[in-house]
Amino acid sequence: MKTIVAEQDRLSELERWRGAPAAVWIFQVTHKRLALRLWRPGEPTVLYLVGVACEHIAGPFAWESSDISIRSSTSNHEEIVDERAGFSLRCSSVTLATGPATDPDKSFDHFLGDSEESYLG
Repeated sequence: MKTIVAEQDRLSELERWRGAPAAVWIFQVTHKRLALRLWRPGEPTVLYLVGVACEHIAGPFAWESSDISIRSSTSNHEEIVDERAGFSLRCSSVTLATGPATDPDKSFDHFLGDSEESYLG
């Protein structure tokens, strides 16, 4: 089971995961959702960053030593950015969630609980 990171805790959670490997993990074309996964060898949990209503992506599919931030824009969009890696993902909203490292999801089916609407921003 995953735990959604509260909005006010996003910055500290991203700081905690700074330096971890990152990868594009799941993409769902019908709802334009994309999940990034950050992990560390031996760490019992992973961090997912889920972009909803994604509009633009640039950069690698995976990279070492992430330095991810989330930027808000005036046009009601958020952007997941790692400048050092050359990665950016623009979407309508971003949700962070932690989950067990031993249970990597392969689809968005019940990704953050029973209802797929639970994280639609």
